Amino acid sequence: MQVRINAVIPVKAGTDLTGSEGKFVKMVDGAAVPVTVATDAPLGVVLEPSTSESPEVSVAVPGGFSGTLHMKAGGAIAAGSRLFLKADGSVVAAASGLCVGVAVESAQQDELFEAVMSTPATISA
Repeated sequence: MQVRINAVIPVKAGTDLTGSEGKFVKMVDGAAVPVTVATDAPLGVVLEPSTSESPEVSVAVPGGFSGTLHMKAGGAIAAGSRLFLKADGSVVAAASGLCVGVAVESAQQDELFEAVMSTPATISA
């Protein structure tokens, strides 16, 4: 049995995840697929997407991953904002929803930016 110090795991891609770096994925039938609703229970954030040469993605898992990582902005985000999951796997600054981290730096829509991932928690306004 393999034990990991930092929770980055290789997972079979269940669909084409090209361009998915920084987006959240979930597990379906043992494979990583994009989240499809903002309330999905995410497996984690894609660090390295799959390619035609490598059908696996590297996923950082919340609760075990240490350090910062890149997330994909789903809108304008200010440094220090709490980050909430969007249905396309990106994140936005909001007041409620499924909180998945905190922004370390500011970002504009579709940018990869530095963030700290947290264990997902539903926050009500």
